[in-house]
Amino acid sequence: VQIFHKNKYIVDACYDGESGLDSALSGIYDIVILDVMLPGMNGLDATRIIKEINHNTPVIALSAYAFEENIREAKEAGCDEFMAKPFKVEDLIDMVSKYLNQ
Repeated sequence: VQIFHKNKYIVDACYDGESGLDSALSGIYDIVILDVMLPGMNGLDATRIIKEINHNTPVIALSAYAFEENIREAKEAGCDEFMAKPFKVEDLIDMVSKYLNQ
């Protein structure tokens, strides 16, 4: 979260799938970043619901599981991007900027 504040982004952080989904559906967000392995509802299930409600909101999936099958599942769930952990902070900022500076 700190990295985004330093780059002048306003961030809401949630720590499980249900609260992340509630936030994404109750607010207006330019982008959603979800870990795939969230407690409770996982990030892919949350993405499916988010995309049903607002298919234009970009979703970036983060996961330490980065095999082709995992990436395919994320894309099938509606994720626009997939980033494998660990990642460089600069790469995440670049990916977010790609969607916010369109």
